[in-house]
Amino acid sequence: MAQFEALTFDFANNSSMNFGVYILDYGGSSGWVTENSGSNIKIVSDSISRRAEHFIYGVQQNESQQFTVTIGSDSPKSRAEIDRIKSWLIQSKPKHLLVNQPDMDFYRYTVFFTNPRLISSDNRQFGMTFTFVSTSPFAHTFPKQKSIDINASANIIFNNESGDIDYMYPLLKLTPANITQNFSIVNDSDNGREFRFNFAAPFPNGSEVITVDNKNQIITSSMGNDFSRRRFLQFNMNFLRFVRGVNTLRITGNANFIIEYVFARRIGS
Repeated sequence: MAQFEALTFDFANNSSMNFGVYILDYGGSSGWVTENSGSNIKIVSDSISRRAEHFIYGVQQNESQQFTVTIGSDSPKSRAEIDRIKSWLIQSKPKHLLVNQPDMDFYRYTVFFTNPRLISSDNRQFGMTFTFVSTSPFAHTFPKQKSIDINASANIIFNNESGDIDYMYPLLKLTPANITQNFSIVNDSDNGREFRFNFAAPFPNGSEVITVDNKNQIITSSMGNDFSRRRFLQFNMNFLRFVRGVNTLRITGNANFIIEYVFARRIGS
């Protein structure tokens, strides 16, 4: 029945092959197709009377991707199978979607499936259409890590290859050496912005891991959350961020730290 090159996909840690469905197009449509490519920008501006030019304050790039996707097979599905598929795809929280296509193997979306509609022929159900709603204008790479050991000081380069025009905020896991009192990262590519801890007693003991979620501005210690271990109070509140492109970092301290990050990609649908 269906004329398509079927694409399997993974969603919410489960494969479409377990449900016998694929991303496809019924009816064998042909020709050019226009889809939402994501990464649109909204210009933030203002104007005044009798002046043609606008005052430009900046841009916003937060329009999420949204389009219709067809999921089904070339054999009919029972009502029970349809219910099972909808129970899998309709979630209360966004989940990762991976499309098994050669040029998309390195990326994933974070999405909801909404607005399910049955596709039937002769009172037999072959599939459904959904509205694909991403939580971001972008797809993203899988998480990456960069582990760095610092003894006294070092200069390193971090290349932010993200497609996002805004800052990228990584997750940082910092393990200061025993009785380390200070740790600093100065980003010369971000006007010398300094990320800095001035530790107080009890000082790090060499095994304490301080996790800094720079995006959500959350700092936690593996040694507990008692008042003396609230490293948030010993932080200068300049959360680590990377500009797009090359970031030149000057690091001072005695520690191991791991940078965890993902790159945004403008790959559309």
